[in-house]
Amino acid sequence: MLNLLTKGFAKLFGTKSEKDIKAILPYVEATNRIFDSFREISNDELRAKTGEVKARIDEFLIETDKEITKLHRMIDEQPDMDINEKEETFAQIDKLEEERNEKLDEVLLEVLPDAFAIVKET
Repeated sequence: MLNLLTKGFAKLFGTKSEKDIKAILPYVEATNRIFDSFREISNDELRAKTGEVKARIDEFLIETDKEITKLHRMIDEQPDMDINEKEETFAQIDKLEEERNEKLDEVLLEVLPDAFAIVKET
């Protein structure tokens, strides 16, 4: 009885694997389109594409990285800083690092098809 109910829900809502495939299918299609355009480029051009992907990631994160570096430098340059002020600064750094991780996730999903196509062509 329970087995029939489970199968009925699976037919209505789909299985976990079907949902996973549906979620990654756009990335696979984008990777294949990009891969087709890479078939006729040289190895040097392919290396340059890798550099472009890295540059896109770095550019997306540059402002946050600068702010984190600035706060770390401020702490290093002021060893006699008040402990409460230091705590606030470290809290700001933690918040910025969380934002950076979210931005990194976003940009990695953006460059994922390019990166996979480069690896596939390599």
